[in-house]
Amino acid sequence: MLRHNFAAAAREVRFHPSRVIATIIAIAISVGFMAAVSVFLQTQREVMGKQLALPSSSADLVVSLTPNETATEEDVLKTLQNTEGVDEFSAVHNQFLPLKSPSRKVQMSSAYNLPSENFRWASLREGQWPKDDTEIAISPSLADDLDTKVGDELTAGDMKLKLTGITDDKPSMFFKPAYLAPADYSFGNTLLVSVSEGSDPESVATQLNDRLKPFANESGNEDPLARTSEQYQEDALTGLSSDFDAMRNVLLVFAGIALLVGMIIIANTFTILLAQRRRQIGLLRAVGATSNQVRARYLTEALLLGFIGSALGIGLGVLIAIIGSQLTGTLAWGISVPWGEVCVELIVGVAITLIAAMVPVLRTSKVRPLEALRPVATHEAEKRKKRARAVVCGLFALAAIGLMVGSMTIESQALPLAIAGAMLLTIAVLAGSQLYIPALIRVLGVPLRGRPAGNLAVENTLRNPARASTTATALMLAIGLIVTLQVGTATAEKTMSKAIDENNPIDLSVSATSMHNPQDGSLTGPKPLSESVQNELSTLPNVRSQVTLNGVVVNSGQYRQFIALGWDSKAVQTVHEAPEKIGDDVALVDDSQDDKEITLTGPSGSVTLKTEKSKYPQSYDQVIISESNLAKLGESQPMSVWLKLDNRDDVAQTLDPIGTIVQASPDKLDVSGSAFQAMILQKVLDNILLVVTALLAVAVIIALIGVGNTLTLSVIERNRETALLRALGMQRSSVRLMLLIEALLLAFAAALVAVVFGMFFGWLGINSLLTQIQHETNQTMSSSFAIDLPQMLAMLAITLLAAGLASILPGRRAVQASPTQALAEE
Repeated sequence: MLRHNFAAAAREVRFHPSRVIATIIAIAISVGFMAAVSVFLQTQREVMGKQLALPSSSADLVVSLTPNETATEEDVLKTLQNTEGVDEFSAVHNQFLPLKSPSRKVQMSSAYNLPSENFRWASLREGQWPKDDTEIAISPSLADDLDTKVGDELTAGDMKLKLTGITDDKPSMFFKPAYLAPADYSFGNTLLVSVSEGSDPESVATQLNDRLKPFANESGNEDPLARTSEQYQEDALTGLSSDFDAMRNVLLVFAGIALLVGMIIIANTFTILLAQRRRQIGLLRAVGATSNQVRARYLTEALLLGFIGSALGIGLGVLIAIIGSQLTGTLAWGISVPWGEVCVELIVGVAITLIAAMVPVLRTSKVRPLEALRPVATHEAEKRKKRARAVVCGLFALAAIGLMVGSMTIESQALPLAIAGAMLLTIAVLAGSQLYIPALIRVLGVPLRGRPAGNLAVENTLRNPARASTTATALMLAIGLIVTLQVGTATAEKTMSKAIDENNPIDLSVSATSMHNPQDGSLTGPKPLSESVQNELSTLPNVRSQVTLNGVVVNSGQYRQFIALGWDSKAVQTVHEAPEKIGDDVALVDDSQDDKEITLTGPSGSVTLKTEKSKYPQSYDQVIISESNLAKLGESQPMSVWLKLDNRDDVAQTLDPIGTIVQASPDKLDVSGSAFQAMILQKVLDNILLVVTALLAVAVIIALIGVGNTLTLSVIERNRETALLRALGMQRSSVRLMLLIEALLLAFAAALVAVVFGMFFGWLGINSLLTQIQHETNQTMSSSFAIDLPQMLAMLAITLLAAGLASILPGRRAVQASPTQALAEE
């Protein structure tokens, strides 16, 4: 029987591929997503492990030690020299070093001080190794990123480094080594050790551990202090594995979403296929086939489709991982396939196909023979199902509303209650789609009813409400998640930007400050901003407005020195929500000042004012007072310039010349402000949204495949009807237009519902998160709802365009056969 069922399933796939191809593609994409995640991350983990192992690859032992208060570097070095079995050792130090090239490109490098020659893991491809602190060698990938060559001068902070060599390190997006001149051992460095011939590395490591313990701090040390290079590499890989496991788990959440959407498509496909075979099933039952035999026949078909789709998905996933590794520059290290995980993913693909097909197969196999031969279910049966669905979905919605109201009133549990409420409401919206999607399509179709193609498209879409609703459900889920994240990110960005503006309302400020002399510990008071500095600041790019504040260096008490700045009414144009003036009895001070009053003494007099904590002072030594009070203290001079930027995203365009001005100034200048923080926030949120949207796009693609699949199966089902329309004079272009309108109606209805609920869920998530944070930190925080309209419109346009493309193949199929041939088919 099993063999017969497999043969029947294989015949169905072979002779009717158009019926099952979309299901296979949906399974392949879902499983391919999981396989790509597993293979890509396993490859990156292996490559990172190999890269971490490189510095110790030529050593037998690795020594890492945090000293106690009495230990010296000489103690450690003498211990190694006097330990039997130690042949040679060398110090190596690693640090992250930002490098800037003459072309002004900047890259972060992993810089090593060169160990002695026997411990070096890389060779030179060009040039020579650095010999002193003014030289550096870098890897080829770093040289390409910096667009630099041997002989160029690189900048690392205040250091100027001549590029003397380029190594033969393999390319990598994440690991970009650079090499500085050899350095003597100091605490914080790692010691690479080789053992003499005939010595056992583990025995030597045991001796070193015993001898080094007297110099080690009781806390903050690795255990053991000396390890074999193999053990050191395993320990490094173990720490790395936990990071990659966390990343994999996050990515698998999105793979799970893609699987869920795929299951909806598979279930819908089997529902349509079995509905089309209703008479065939009825005949099978009439000639004696049991419900178990019918069930086994179609579950075998699902099993075969699941295996084919999953196998193709594994191949697709490996291909994507190879492409991803090429883009990250790690393909040169090879591909690592976790066969255990891949086999599990193959089984999962088959299992989700069987589970998704189970409900329609079970429902069909229970139908009596005479009932199966009847064309459709009775009207009364449909009404009963609709009432039951409305009751169940209504109960879920009421429970969701209760939980969401609770999230707004019970601050300590705001986020969990909001998540639970959102989940219940999502179930209600998706499960209840048959109750409102047909009505929504009917409303959206009103403008299209003027032409035959539009009339037929609307009626065909509404002919089978369950089919249309299920197809829309998959799109609603995928698009709704993207909209939720878009709105949540935009709301979070606006809320946090507002908080940044409130806590630090000045985009950028350049102020005079005290200069510390490291030789004698003396402190030189702040000098006024020179005329040249003011002129250069006035020509900065990307600046909308600026204001210069005059000030006087004053004393408060015996040891405190401040810069008293006079408030300028022009600050209203430059500072977030700034007042036009401040009172004559108030001094605005930094949050670190706790005194209720402050007495400021200047060259010409003194004033005593009550203090008011404010965000306007840009450092602890600034006090802002009224201009009339400033005049009492002495002659004022320019001490600070506040800048408001045109575009915070381009803050680097302004900061770069400011850095040049600060370095060139003989007087100490302090740069502060919120623009850089706001830019980092926006970049981080934008990047997170971009990655998450790309991951969720897989689910959207699967859902759009479902749209094309529904149209294709609908075309097969309406083959004779389409032929009759053609025979009555309907043109091929009108048939294609009809199917295009059907696809767009389904996609637009789904997108409309997804946008409405996605916007609500995005706001709910951020609002509940802020409510809980406010409860836990006792800080007042309020969300500011925001929508990135261009981003949302772009997503909707892409969705509708993809839906239109999904109608092309069904449209071609619908007009391929001649009317007489299609009408002659039984």
